[in-house]
Amino acid sequence: MKALALTGLDGEKHSLAEWKGKVVLLNFWATWCSPCLYEIRDLVGFQEQYQARGLQIIGVGLDAENKLRNVQRTLEINYPVLVADPAIYSGLLPLWGNSSGVVPYNVVLDRDGRVIYAHSGLLNREIFDEYVLPLLD
Repeated sequence: MKALALTGLDGEKHSLAEWKGKVVLLNFWATWCSPCLYEIRDLVGFQEQYQARGLQIIGVGLDAENKLRNVQRTLEINYPVLVADPAIYSGLLPLWGNSSGVVPYNVVLDRDGRVIYAHSGLLNREIFDEYVLPLLD
């Protein structure tokens, strides 16, 4: 399992190991990215619908904490949002296979923490059904 340890909007330090045994969808996003904000509405729905089957969405906000907090409140994000201020974490996206730095960027991890799929751009229902859903069964 790759290491990722960041402070969440809950003020706690979180690492991916916390969610071992769950299917994790890591969603890298930023408040200035309108496709990201559009996608978050779908992610909130997926989290609600599939949480009981072991899905854990984790938002990784590439932005200042106060901006992320505003979006979390406005869009009623129902999953953890970790703060990765780009001034400090500029190398984070390349670590996860995204050398272009484009967001939204999604990484799907299986229950053992292995990267199964990575996707630049919007993660739509079709992609979710193909890459995430089978891991939940």
